[in-house]
Amino acid sequence: MRTKPITSLVCLVLSGSLVAGCAEDGSAPEGEDPVAEEEASEQASSREGWSRLSGPGSSSTGRSSPSGSSSSSSSGGSGGEGGSGGEGGSVPQVAPEEACPGAGYSLSVGDQVSIAGSTVGMTSDAALSCVASPGPDAVYRFEVAAACTLSVALADAGFDGAVSLRRGSCDFEVGCSDRASDDEQMAQHAEPGTWWVVVQGSGQSAGDYVLDVSCAAPSCGDGVVNTLEQCDPAVPAAHDGCGDPGNEKACMFVAASAADACEDIGDSLSILPGLSIFPASDDPYDNGDASDDYAPECGAASVGGRDEVIAFRPQDSGLLSITVGADRDGLAYCQTGSEPECWHRYVTVREGDCLSGRVVDCNQDDASGVNALDIVVSGGQTYYLVVDGASAAADAMGPYVVAFDMTPLMPQ
Repeated sequence: MRTKPITSLVCLVLSGSLVAGCAEDGSAPEGEDPVAEEEASEQASSREGWSRLSGPGSSSTGRSSPSGSSSSSSSGGSGGEGGSGGEGGSVPQVAPEEACPGAGYSLSVGDQVSIAGSTVGMTSDAALSCVASPGPDAVYRFEVAAACTLSVALADAGFDGAVSLRRGSCDFEVGCSDRASDDEQMAQHAEPGTWWVVVQGSGQSAGDYVLDVSCAAPSCGDGVVNTLEQCDPAVPAAHDGCGDPGNEKACMFVAASAADACEDIGDSLSILPGLSIFPASDDPYDNGDASDDYAPECGAASVGGRDEVIAFRPQDSGLLSITVGADRDGLAYCQTGSEPECWHRYVTVREGDCLSGRVVDCNQDDASGVNALDIVVSGGQTYYLVVDGASAAADAMGPYVVAFDMTPLMPQ
């Protein structure tokens, strides 16, 4: 394995002076080894809360200087009762390695590190899921001391750089970014342990880059679903189904009910990958007390059935299967036709706007009283499900649950 010479140091600056462990001339103190021995990595991978951000998750206070040197900041630890807080430590820059286990760094909550490097002269060793034609790559290893929001940003110059995040083992990828723009950004909830970042040229390219990595305290509104959070849209929006930061239900799903009409809609349902059945409680929805406000898009205008509207928002793009008219075990209500839950309906799905949005699909229940729709949805978009009795008769109203089965698109 071939490594590049150490050309710069990552140092902590406190009150305008360099801390111990970093010489003023930028060289490592004699006798100190900046590379920590690799610890055994955990085998259980953490996929919780993966997201991509529109910008770097945290700005680094230590950007690369024109001479290629880099710096890092680290917040001091808080003092316990009767004690004082500790100081953040210096982080010497380590020469990137061409293959696993990677150049080693330690990260505590509050740490930010900016690393100037180059893939020129390296070889191509790693396989990245988002790169079809790989170029040379560099591997970095980060020992995360405590749970945090781990943000990675890559600024490349003169080549098309891609970045891959790995967990559990150096070859187990949990995220990959190779955008059309020059810069890459991603963020992930990180549990304590070993994480790897691979920088690679796409299209067999190579060049210089600055890699910024930060370990920030988890917070509602950072766009990453951290421990004890169910959702985190980063930018709160009306009817997104997620409690806004600062609220009692901050970053938790907000239960949505079926509304009598579009103007009565409160929050939307948040649809995650896999099977979700609503309402979550034992009491089903029921259109028996609803009014007749809309005509189904695939039925006669004079249907006259009572209708309800449910707003929902998929968290991912992909294929969504919607079923109405079956119980929580997937068994059709209409077995003999005399069951109190057996009634007939139309179901319409609109996109974007409850009244005028594009009709994605519409159908009438089948002989067993089940409506089944398969639609392609976009993550973060709001959709509206209109459940409409097939007539004004008694057999066109009653209780129901809605099952959503979400299959996300494979990451590109």
